[in-house]
Amino acid sequence: AVNNTLTPLPYDPGAASRLLSADGWLDRDRDGILEKKNKRFSFSTIVPAGDQFYLDVANLVQRQLREIGIEMRIQPIDGSVFFPTLMEKKYDACVAGFEVPLQIQMDDFWNSDLYRYPFNIVSFRSRRVDQILEKARASANEIDAAPLWKEFQAVLHQEQPCTFLFWSDKLVGVNDRVQGTTISVLGTTYHAWE
Repeated sequence: AVNNTLTPLPYDPGAASRLLSADGWLDRDRDGILEKKNKRFSFSTIVPAGDQFYLDVANLVQRQLREIGIEMRIQPIDGSVFFPTLMEKKYDACVAGFEVPLQIQMDDFWNSDLYRYPFNIVSFRSRRVDQILEKARASANEIDAAPLWKEFQAVLHQEQPCTFLFWSDKLVGVNDRVQGTTISVLGTTYHAWE
């Protein structure tokens, strides 16, 4: 189901600066932060407090944005509040992640019905994506749905409802003393009852 025809967007601060300038974002007061119509290009990004990985990602993005004149403030939020804040859409930006289930089902993250699917945290709405999701659900098997998933990826790539920064593979290590382990795409608990 992976669409291998998509070209990742390049990291190009120069091009970003040119696009921002063409749209009227300039550092008129020379304080290092772009502004347009007396509004600074400044926002807050929430991250789960205590999650060093997400904090490191936010710090990296903050430095890269600062280089082109955008101020991003990092706001760590307690885990018990982080997800309700996402669900209630009470944030400017966030650093978060999600996993694709083994049986591909993406309605939870991308369906336009925000009441039924609150995990669409970026509030992305697309009639075409909704059609793709409906057809994929109705497909007899994953092979039949593969062209739909490839189109789905192309739409997200074109529309950019959020920025996908990376994919992380998970490595699993099991001590030789533990016998009978079976690790698969289903995770470390595959056949755990045995």
